[in-house]
Amino acid sequence: MPRDLETVCLKCLEKNPRRRYASAQELADDLGRWQRGKAVRARPVGLAERLVKWIRRRPMATLSTALAICLCLVVSLYYHETERLRQEAERRHEELVRANQINQAEALGSALHAKGELEGAASQYRKILFPGPQTRQAHNSLGFVLHDLGKLKEAAVHFREALKLDPAFAQAHHNLVTPCVKPGTWRRPSPTSDWRLPSTPKFAPSYYGLGWALLSKGKVDEALEATGHFQKLLPPDDPQQKPAQPNIDFAWHSREKRSAPGLAPAGSRAR
Repeated sequence: MPRDLETVCLKCLEKNPRRRYASAQELADDLGRWQRGKAVRARPVGLAERLVKWIRRRPMATLSTALAICLCLVVSLYYHETERLRQEAERRHEELVRANQINQAEALGSALHAKGELEGAASQYRKILFPGPQTRQAHNSLGFVLHDLGKLKEAAVHFREALKLDPAFAQAHHNLVTPCVKPGTWRRPSPTSDWRLPSTPKFAPSYYGLGWALLSKGKVDEALEATGHFQKLLPPDDPQQKPAQPNIDFAWHSREKRSAPGLAPAGSRAR
């Protein structure tokens, strides 16, 4: 026997008259509800059960509603995916345009610098100081030009900015040390503390660049300390060890003589 019909029958058989149907009409109404698939008043029905009964009474309406919901979901997913692809395409286009701007400005700035037009070169590099790691070379090159203009503090700011974008940028480490080792202003940096270079193979070129700059200014002991870290971080058979060895040997020879003209002419910088 169906549960609702059983409930109607049991309500009719209740011993307490107050719990029975008050009239035959109420009984007839509940039986009619049961026949039409609706919830009977003899038993409270939860929301889930009401929904099931509604679906059974209106299968076509249920199907139409389900199809409409599915269609809305598909349209919504399609819109969001289309929007995501559009934004991704715009981002890639902007990156490509920016990369072209950077390449053109760096080429023009380098040419102007070679001609001695320092202000023009600096202007070109300033145009491409966009946020992001792709401008590390622009900061380094701008610092290089500012150094030649005698603006050492401003040059150091851009060398440090290049190092923020790429802490392992050996050229920027070398260039940053160069203005810092002017006579009378030198304070000995420790490669493992003040310069905050991690002791990992990735930073080996940075230690070598630091040693190169120190040696070019006659700071032999500090240069040997930096290049010593370079040698320790790389295995003996690493390809970078061989070309660096003559310069390191030269540093040791300079230490013995306590006079080092440098690996390169004093004041030279890495571009």
